[in-house]
Amino acid sequence: MPVVIEPNPGNVLSARVSVHSQVPVPVTLTARAPGHTVTVPCTGGARRDHRLALVGLRADTRYEVCAHHATTGRPLGPAMPWRSGPLPADLPTVTVRRDPGRATPGLTLFNVRRWHRATKLRPARPVELATQPMLGYLIAVDEAGQVVWYHRSELGIEDARQLPGGDLLYNYDYCAARRIDVLGRPVADWAARVATELFPLDELGRPRVPAGSVPLDADTVHHDVTLLPNGNLLFLGTELREAVDPALSMCDGTLLYNLIGDVIVEADPATGRTVREWRLLDMLDPIRRPGGRLRDGGLVTAPPGRFYRHRRHHPRDWSHANAVVLDADRNALLVSLRHHDAVLAVRYREDAGGPAGSRLWELGREGTFALASGRWFSHQHAPEVQPDGRILLYDNGVGQREPVSRAVEYRLEGDRAWQVWSHELRDGDRPVHCSRLGDANRLPGGNVLVTHGNILDDRGRLHARIVEVTPGGNVVSELRVADEQWGWCVYRAQRISSLYG
Repeated sequence: MPVVIEPNPGNVLSARVSVHSQVPVPVTLTARAPGHTVTVPCTGGARRDHRLALVGLRADTRYEVCAHHATTGRPLGPAMPWRSGPLPADLPTVTVRRDPGRATPGLTLFNVRRWHRATKLRPARPVELATQPMLGYLIAVDEAGQVVWYHRSELGIEDARQLPGGDLLYNYDYCAARRIDVLGRPVADWAARVATELFPLDELGRPRVPAGSVPLDADTVHHDVTLLPNGNLLFLGTELREAVDPALSMCDGTLLYNLIGDVIVEADPATGRTVREWRLLDMLDPIRRPGGRLRDGGLVTAPPGRFYRHRRHHPRDWSHANAVVLDADRNALLVSLRHHDAVLAVRYREDAGGPAGSRLWELGREGTFALASGRWFSHQHAPEVQPDGRILLYDNGVGQREPVSRAVEYRLEGDRAWQVWSHELRDGDRPVHCSRLGDANRLPGGNVLVTHGNILDDRGRLHARIVEVTPGGNVVSELRVADEQWGWCVYRAQRISSLYG
């Protein structure tokens, strides 16, 4: 049975394998090396020609690749030798410590972004295209701390998630989204107005998005993108509006603001057409609810605010949403508003309680729940709805007397909220604090995967720590992303059982 193995130019830890047989058979592959085996599942049923993706190899390792009958396990021919390539030189150093008896098995999938060190004159900041023409990386790390998969992007990657079947969906450069297969080949591309009309070229003069990208009726695609159960895209966009505040008038007249407000968008992935949208500036009065960035000069250098810096009247990043998730049981979309220290629930579909888009409740210091125990969060990220309705999120802890970041879970009942669980990571005798980024995910066995994505050390370097924590508060695995020369940040992380979904 002829077996042909071809390199994958986008990822030297993978290969494209073709298998041809005289009669239709179901095929699976195994790739064996000392101490490591990769099994490729059968996905095509019985047929004569199979094209399989071999992924998850360790770097610079010789494997024996063999095709098998998927039902009987019988080898369909001799094993073929294949050697994976070396890791790209610009990947960060990754180390893992884990308790194999208590840690959840699988691969850890996350994005990485290189940062300059902080100095006395300048804070830490992301590396720019002039320094690193390929800004975006997704990587998967196995239980031994080996990078076994990666994907590169010219522009920085934000949220990324594995879809059923193994494809991955991510947004990048705060203005586009992409779906890829496990070999990194594009399946679909979407582009917002920043990429199609406002700034179609990046700082190096390259097109931000590939030709043929599906246009979206939104300025941006930032922080979060997912597929809804009906197959539609759900993502965060932005808009720009003017607002007048007579109470803050200056000597020469009324003060005028340009507000950057977030927009929750549901779109048809085939056409890009907006199915529904919910504008945060229609739900909250920015003058009564200025948040943390309206009167202090705004946050205009961070994305997606940087796309509006050319506009008049000092655009202000008013809400800075960083997550949106469907809570199907409550018929709600939960949106995390970093600059309001709030998680807002918006009615997803019209029901007996009211029209779609109406406010249901708000979790946070200025919200609709009285806190019965624990403390509120601030500048939070990544709310996740639990099967029993509890809300798990990452609390950055910005603005507290003693800044400390944590994963925290709340139980909601009536008009009261209880903090029922939290975990703070310590570095020696000091609590870990991340002023930005972060994630918290419940794993199948009940543990929580916590991403501390932006930790500043005493030497001005940023690094990330992804820890798995038991309900009792014990750290059973820890993955560090760091190196001596550069800072590195991680936005979110996901534990996956396999690269094949």
